[in-house]
Amino acid sequence: MAPDHICKLISRKSSTRYSLRSSQRIMLEIPSAGKILSTLGGRAFCYAAPNLWNNLPCKISSLDSFSFKCHLKTYLFKQGFNL
Repeated sequence: MAPDHICKLISRKSSTRYSLRSSQRIMLEIPSAGKILSTLGGRAFCYAAPNLWNNLPCKISSLDSFSFKCHLKTYLFKQGFNL
């Protein structure tokens, strides 16, 4: 659903041949450390977006578009204000 220039920056993590709990959800590939600069690289979109997505609770990342937005706002508000 994202524009092409954003889709080129992130990719899905390839599935493994093992049956793991993490294989139940959509995970994004985080670029290896060799490709990322030590100072600004961690804040780059291609690194930060998959990292944030993979750290979301499964119950939020598996929702549809409208429900996702509502639950994400609530989750981030609670994280920001330590509620």
